[in-house]
Amino acid sequence: MNFISEGPFTVPVSSLPDASKIRVFGSGIEHGILSTFDSTFYVDTTGAGAGQLAVRIKGPKGGFHVEMEREKKQDRVIVCKYDPQELGDYYIEVKWAGEHVPGSPFMVVIFDTHQELERYLSGSVVNPMPPVPPFFPPGWVGPPPMGLPMPPIPSPPPALASAPATRLPPPPPLLPPPNPQFHQSVLATMPSALPYALPSPSPYFPSRVH
Repeated sequence: MNFISEGPFTVPVSSLPDASKIRVFGSGIEHGILSTFDSTFYVDTTGAGAGQLAVRIKGPKGGFHVEMEREKKQDRVIVCKYDPQELGDYYIEVKWAGEHVPGSPFMVVIFDTHQELERYLSGSVVNPMPPVPPFFPPGWVGPPPMGLPMPPIPSPPPALASAPATRLPPPPPLLPPPNPQFHQSVLATMPSALPYALPSPSPYFPSRVH
């Protein structure tokens, strides 16, 4: 449960209020560790004109107590403290004449250990859930659906990527090569293998028919 506390502080002057001139600074508006946390912060109202300073803090119930006082008499710097007693988030609203000052509301997170604070400040909070790869419908071709990253292109296995290129041996011939001696002998005897002999003259002469 959260608890809200307010602390008005009036500074009477003659000029009109200007919340943009207010400066808030100090360790009390920064994240810290509960055991060593200094909740003091300062509100400088110099040049902000007449108005009422209101500090409103929201945090764990019973976990803090707001105090406000001038740093010096007739000074325009107001000292504020809230002394948190519980871990958690604290929201600090600072208003001048009903308007938020620059930076308000301030969020302060109180941690138990220095390691938790360092992890929070570095943004390296460990996610207990493992990352889920994006889903692509079966047979999907083209860019990924809206809102999904492009899937990585798988790289070839190291053995295939580094293996040298090898040449395959030539395939065996379908027919055996011709025998040179066989072809040479056939070609050498082919002209004389077919002699052209003239017919012998016939002993018979054709008779003349008178």
